[in-house]
Amino acid sequence: MSWIQALDVKIQAALTASIVTLLGIFLKDYVFQMLKERRDHSKSTHDVYKKYAEPLAASAESMFWRLNEIFNVKGRAHFLIRSDVATGFEDYKYKSTLYRLASLIGWIYAIKKEQSYMKPVDRTSQTSLSESIRVFESALADGPHVEAERLSRLIELWSLECTPEKSIDLSIAFEKMHKSFLKRKNVNLATDLCDQDLFDLCRECANFLCTQLNFNHLRDDLIRETMQQTARRLSIREAWIYRDWQSGIGELMVRKSGSETRDFDIIGFKKFESMLDSDNSEVSKWISRIENTFKDVDVEKLDGQDVRVEQIRATFNAVSKLIVELNNSGLEVSPFSDQTIAAAEANKAQPVWNGLTPVQ
Repeated sequence: MSWIQALDVKIQAALTASIVTLLGIFLKDYVFQMLKERRDHSKSTHDVYKKYAEPLAASAESMFWRLNEIFNVKGRAHFLIRSDVATGFEDYKYKSTLYRLASLIGWIYAIKKEQSYMKPVDRTSQTSLSESIRVFESALADGPHVEAERLSRLIELWSLECTPEKSIDLSIAFEKMHKSFLKRKNVNLATDLCDQDLFDLCRECANFLCTQLNFNHLRDDLIRETMQQTARRLSIREAWIYRDWQSGIGELMVRKSGSETRDFDIIGFKKFESMLDSDNSEVSKWISRIENTFKDVDVEKLDGQDVRVEQIRATFNAVSKLIVELNNSGLEVSPFSDQTIAAAEANKAQPVWNGLTPVQ
């Protein structure tokens, strides 16, 4: 900086004043403006949550108590077994359960839709509330552990060996191979196959695993002897509602709001029930993706054959977390009763996945 000191004092003063002026302009027009935009965006994001907090809370609470009834009141989940439904009340309970889940998905979709009109910010700015929404979506959509479960069941049955590192990629490839076979035969589960097709599937699975794991191929008599066990170990029933499907369901459930409070509202139960009975294939496609999660689930039958029990339990846990985070989100008045908060706090602490019961 010796060259500055060599300048005339007046020039130094003018230069310093120019630098200070430019720095002030930079701070005012760029740095301060950027900070203001971030604060405004943060406030806008909070405002979106705030104006949707009441209906989101009501929907979450409604779903919470229905799931609590399903899991914690013995015998009360019988209405999910559609083949045994004998009363109009049980039919209502089933339909309203579908509506409650679809409504909660819809309110989350509405929040995201309104937030999408805002400028994006770093993901590090996500709040605990948005994280609890992510957990809810994940509970409905994610099941990679099921792929690993199928693989480990067959490795155990046929006395093969596989390292944990190799099992990750192998479970994905195995899932694709065995699901492709089922699709060719137009069935959903291995237990739905005729004896010859089941033997062919078992032989194909055994050959694939033995090749990948460097084992000698299994004898036909061993394949035939373990054929029914193989079918049961492969036939884990699942019905994930993937994230894009959740968006589609949300789009089906929302409508433009007639109030100035928020942009979107959710359709009523009357319209939803009409959708359940609709002959419109496009509507039925989306409704079936909700219905498949609950239809004929027996939550008391823990035989490891229906992963939907754990999927719904994980959803119960996620809804509990959402209620707790909504209650702690800084609203002027809590939208929940003390009973709901206490029950949600207790359930949120439960393990999300209890694991699948081994099958014989």
